[in-house]
Amino acid sequence: MSENIVKVTHEIAGADFHVYLATPAHTIHSNYVLALVRSIPALLSQGISVTYALLTGHPHVDDARNFLLHDFLDTRCTDLFFLDADVAWQTDAIERLLKHDCDIVGGVYPVKDFPVRFPVRVGAQAANGLHDADMLPTGFLRIRRDSLWPLVKDAPKVGMAARMVPIIFERGSIETEHGLERVGGDANFCRKATAAGFKLYCDPTIIFTHQGPVDFAGRLADHLGERNV
Repeated sequence: MSENIVKVTHEIAGADFHVYLATPAHTIHSNYVLALVRSIPALLSQGISVTYALLTGHPHVDDARNFLLHDFLDTRCTDLFFLDADVAWQTDAIERLLKHDCDIVGGVYPVKDFPVRFPVRVGAQAANGLHDADMLPTGFLRIRRDSLWPLVKDAPKVGMAARMVPIIFERGSIETEHGLERVGGDANFCRKATAAGFKLYCDPTIIFTHQGPVDFAGRLADHLGERNV
C-alpha cells in the first residue's frame, strides 16, 4: 500500500497550523481537483503549512482512512483533514474549519440523489455559527491531533504495508427499533468519538458539490428547516 501514497509538503516556519490533507481515492473527480488547486495556495497565503497525501488503489476505503490516519500521526502536522475525491468546497472552507476552536468539525455535502438532502441531523446552534451534529460524513472533516489519541491507544492494530495500523474507521452495527442495522465507517467513527467524550460540530454555511452523474450541489444552511437524514 505504501507505494500508492503520494505526499507533498509545504512547510512554513512558525506556522500555528500544519494541516494534513488526506484523500483516499480510486477515481479523482474534476470538481475536487479544481477545489484543491485553489485551496492549497490560499492556505499557504494565510501562513498555514500543508501536507497533501493521496492514497490510491486500496479496495477498502475504511482501511485507506486508517492508513492515512496512521501516516498523519507519524508527522508533526497539527490537524488531520479528510477530503473525498468527488467533493468540492469553497476556497476558504478548509481554513474556516481549522480556525474553529473544537476537536472535530466538518462540512456536510449533499448525497447523490434528488431531492437535495444532507446526511446529518443537526442540533442546537453553537458558537461561531456551528451546529451540534450527531454524525458527520468523512469527506470534509477536520480532526485535531490530540483528539485522536484516546481513540488510538485502545484500538486494535493490523499490519498494512509493514506498519501496525490502528483500526479507527470500520463498518459496524447499531441497534434500532427495526433490529440491527449496518453503518459505515464514518458513522462508526463518530460513535467512537462521542463515546470518548468529544462533541461533533458542523459548519452549515459551506457550499459543496458532490460529483456523480451530475454535480449535486447545495448548502446545508439553506435546508435547516427541513428534516436532514
